[in-house]
Amino acid sequence: MNKKKNLLVVTNVYPLPWQPTRGTYNKIQLDLLAKDFNINIVVPIAFPEWIKNDTKSTENIKYAWQFYIPIIGSPINGILLFLSLWLNSFSWIKRTSPDLLLTCWAYPDGVAGYLLSKLLKIPFFLKVHGSDINIHTNYAARRKQISWVGNKAQKIICVSSALSDKLISIGVDKDRPTVIYNGVNSVLFSPTNTPAKEQILFVGNIKRSKGAFEALAGFHLILPKHPSYQLIYIGNGPDLAELKQEATKKGILGNIQFLGAKSHQEIASILKESKLLLLPSHAEGVPNVVLEAMSCGIPSVATAVGGIPEILVNGVNGYLVNGIDNKKVADALELALSHEWNKTDIIKSAEQFNWEKNVNLFKGALEEV
Repeated sequence: MNKKKNLLVVTNVYPLPWQPTRGTYNKIQLDLLAKDFNINIVVPIAFPEWIKNDTKSTENIKYAWQFYIPIIGSPINGILLFLSLWLNSFSWIKRTSPDLLLTCWAYPDGVAGYLLSKLLKIPFFLKVHGSDINIHTNYAARRKQISWVGNKAQKIICVSSALSDKLISIGVDKDRPTVIYNGVNSVLFSPTNTPAKEQILFVGNIKRSKGAFEALAGFHLILPKHPSYQLIYIGNGPDLAELKQEATKKGILGNIQFLGAKSHQEIASILKESKLLLLPSHAEGVPNVVLEAMSCGIPSVATAVGGIPEILVNGVNGYLVNGIDNKKVADALELALSHEWNKTDIIKSAEQFNWEKNVNLFKGALEEV
């Protein structure tokens, strides 16, 4: 019987004691990979947040402070993260005797992870998610670093073909990226025979780049025809207060519910009783919540960005919104609400996205050393 290899993971996309719903899908994936690898995780946390919260590490998880410089310091934050981890975590890392290093998030985590792998003299792997590529590659210094790190990786795990194409377009060798879609817990996210409530659901960070304001504006435009409908927001974020003010200004606060962060189980329960999922995001990889809606037999209205067009088919499991535009969001919502959906077809479109397949492919990629 082969001895399990020691896998060191460096990622900021992971649950925190004070943010238990953060990085849920990474945790699911790593928990499943733990059947085949001994996994130890370093979770970088901005120093001000680290010092004011409960950051007690466990045997296999190291919550590590990092220094960074906002905005003007962005080009050097990869180096700063590496230096931070070298100072506060390198002895802990060495005690885990890692055989492989995986970084989940391209920048700054990817830069720091690669430099650590060089010190440790072990193979380096990278997983990219969406915003880490779609946003950071818009800036020349970060784009060059992501391309450099990408070409040092044994493999780059991409959650969509769009991310793979983007990496190749910025100079990453075409043999580095491999597309492995995330999975869905089809037991938790399963259909129900209970009639849906007159509610539309938004799940995600409450900020402009996630389309939280377009969701509100689009819903406002259809409300005269659907006055009994509710728009439900699940999630927290930096723009929550402003979004509430906007709902008040439009006079529709009575039709809006802000539920805050919810557990996976709570999200599943609310999703199953909704008419639609609404996600007019500005940039994405492949949002898991869309896969989860499909698994429940719930159609989605989402912008045609990132990997979303790879999974949503108009009139089959949802409608795509072409462009970041309030009127287009409203038009897609009207189409979706008037369409006679075949729940069986929606569920079938989710069957290829399962965690067992995902983890087997991921394991195969990590074994290509």
